[in-house]
Amino acid sequence: VDVRVSMDDASIEERARMRHCQTMTGGIWFPDAPRPEDVNPADFRAVARVNRFGGHTREDVDFYVVAEHLWLCGEWVAENGGSPQDVYDAHTHDLEEIYPPGDQLGPILRGEPPDSTILAMSRKAKVAVRTAIGASLVKSEIVSMADRVLLATEKRDLLNAPSPLVKWTDLPEPWGRTSDVWQPRCAWRVWAGRFNALAALLQKPLRIPDL
Repeated sequence: VDVRVSMDDASIEERARMRHCQTMTGGIWFPDAPRPEDVNPADFRAVARVNRFGGHTREDVDFYVVAEHLWLCGEWVAENGGSPQDVYDAHTHDLEEIYPPGDQLGPILRGEPPDSTILAMSRKAKVAVRTAIGASLVKSEIVSMADRVLLATEKRDLLNAPSPLVKWTDLPEPWGRTSDVWQPRCAWRVWAGRFNALAALLQKPLRIPDL
């Protein structure tokens, strides 16, 4: 299959000739041409296995997973007057990071050229996942602020003091709460429980099975 042409009408057998990877449940993911129907909520458990900051947290922080970051973003949005949809969007805004290219470090992504394969892969995964779960395709102002407040809080609580050569963009004041460090199994239970509760409340199309 020529990856330069549209894959909209291709069969799964044709798509499988493209590069692909196995998901947690043994499913298949096509990073160059993902579709919403490829998203399996049973694979969401991987969100509690993806480390923030590429694992470059302080020596005493063994795990800080994307699931905890998402849960805290949802908490911040709820505390600051967000709607249930806003909380759902915050709670899932990085969920596509369970798929390639994963949780890429922000400075690396921002330095990529517009035609970057990594950027394209990230955007396609984001659209496929957000469409599948019924999340907003564009990050709202309150969700963007939650993400930035949590980044400032994580920088304060979980990272070593940076080298003078490291450039951080201007960040808001950190949250008054601290970033605890949950074990991955705990992070999964807490994140998945809220996901299913919000999905039921908002009548979203997907639920995580067997919780």
